[in-house]
Amino acid sequence: MNKKGFTFIELLGAIVIMIIMAVIVTVNFSKMQTKRENKRLEEFKNRVQDSACVYIDLSSNEHLKNNNTVCPKTSEGTIDYCTIKFIDLVNDGLVSENLVNPKTGNKAITENITVKITWSGNSVKKCTIQGV
Repeated sequence: MNKKGFTFIELLGAIVIMIIMAVIVTVNFSKMQTKRENKRLEEFKNRVQDSACVYIDLSSNEHLKNNNTVCPKTSEGTIDYCTIKFIDLVNDGLVSENLVNPKTGNKAITENITVKITWSGNSVKKCTIQGV
């Protein structure tokens, strides 16, 4: 007698293999999605930080005083850091008012985002985004 078909053990083995493959695909997809979100957030931060550095380079002292930018002077009369609000970057056309914070999904203009710019001893600027 010639029986055709799969045994119960063969079917069970095939189902187990498919479940293992599904778990592997799901885990890898989740990791890939997290990496993509982190990359988008990093690109957002870099865009805003770079714009703030350009803003400082292009702005005169008088322009900085007239905006929300805060650059307190030390007792020696030098500036250690400046804090720039996102709205100033938008108002000067350095970033779009439609720029979306990928972490929250909101327009960045509605959030309290600032960039702090510091200078090291050798006058190298470092721009650090805050509020993201």
